[in-house]
Amino acid sequence: MNYYLLIASIVAAVICLSHSVFGEIKIIRPIQKLDNLPIVLGSILATKQTLRLAWHVTSVLGLGSAAIFFYYSSEVNISPEGTFVLKTLSFTYFVAFLISLICSKAKHPSWAALVIVSILVWIGSSGG
Repeated sequence: MNYYLLIASIVAAVICLSHSVFGEIKIIRPIQKLDNLPIVLGSILATKQTLRLAWHVTSVLGLGSAAIFFYYSSEVNISPEGTFVLKTLSFTYFVAFLISLICSKAKHPSWAALVIVSILVWIGSSGG
């Protein structure tokens, strides 16, 4: 069992579920009540639907990466292809960490969880 990847999968899943639930409550629902949004695809309703769609699709994609980490956590020997997939996802989480850190000026807590996942996956994909 690769515990680095197992823990990364759990942290990534928690990030995604938190993003979806708290984002819906704290951001998406309040935005749905606004009437002065830009018109996208012909109506304000379409704008609101697009925002909700983009928000939750992000969470679903993150859950997919968590599933990949979980899958590889049980692999004894990770293939070169699997290592490539994991290193790519580790780098992706690292870039997301930098965006979160810089754009929020470290005020949004996601940066900490994103860098933890990035490091755990990098170590786990290196045979940790």
